[in-house]
Amino acid sequence: MSASTRKDQCNFLTIHPVPSGISKEECERKHSAWLDAVAQTPVAQRNMLKITMFIQDNTLTEPLGRLDIPTASPTIVTHIVFEDVENFKEVARDPTFKSLVDQAKEFGYHKGASLFTADVVTKLDDVESGPQERKHAIGIFKIPPGVPKDKFEQKVEAFVDGAMAMPIAREKLLHYTIWYQNSEVNTEVEGLGLPTAAPLVIAMAELETFNHAAEFVGDPAVAQHVATTLTAKDFPLHLDGDFFGAEAIVKFNKID
Repeated sequence: MSASTRKDQCNFLTIHPVPSGISKEECERKHSAWLDAVAQTPVAQRNMLKITMFIQDNTLTEPLGRLDIPTASPTIVTHIVFEDVENFKEVARDPTFKSLVDQAKEFGYHKGASLFTADVVTKLDDVESGPQERKHAIGIFKIPPGVPKDKFEQKVEAFVDGAMAMPIAREKLLHYTIWYQNSEVNTEVEGLGLPTAAPLVIAMAELETFNHAAEFVGDPAVAQHVATTLTAKDFPLHLDGDFFGAEAIVKFNKID
C-alpha cells in the first residue's frame, strides 16, 4: 500500500533508557505497575484509548550485530493513544496523574527520557493478516547535532522505502510505521517536570514471530541495502541509535 499518515488520533510516545542503579527487569516491573495505576485513574479512563508497553527482547541482537548495528541500550517504550491533543492536555492537568508522575520519578522514569507526540506514517499494512498476537522490531534513530531534522527524516524515510520495496518485506512483515516527532504537547510535558524529546525518528515493524524479523534482516538484499544506507559512512543513520525486538503488552484498550 502507499504511505498514509493518520491524523484522527493523538499518538504519544515515551522512550525510557533504564537508569543506572536499577536492573532492566526491575525497571520494567516498576514501569508496568505504574502504567497499571495510571490506567485505573478516572482521568485516564475518560481520555485514553489505549496504552501499550514494549518490553525489549534480545532475540534480534545477534542478527542485527551481523549488520554492524550495535547492541541496544536497555530501553522501555510506551505508546498511549488519545482521541486528540486536548484529551492529553486534560490528563496532564489532573492532580492525581501529576502525583503519579512525581512518584515515577522516584525510580528514574524521567532520567534521559524522551516524551512526545508523533505523526505516524504507515509504510506497509497487511490488512489480511488478522488480529493475531504480534512481535515488534523497533528502531530509535537519533538525529545527530548539527544535522537538519528534515534532512535526517528524509534519509530515514528513503531507507525504509527501499526496504519496503523488497519482496521479502511483504513476506515477513505485517505492518511498518515511521513516527515523526511534533511539538504539540511539549508545554504540557515540561509542566509535569519531564523532559521533552531529544531529536528522534522512530520506526516500528510488526511481525508474526521474531524468526521472521531475523530472516528479514538476514536477507542478502536487505543486508546490502543496510550497508549502503543505514550504516553508510558518508551519512550514517544508526549512530547512537537503538534497534531491538520487543514484546507488546497492552495495559488498557478501548480501541480493539
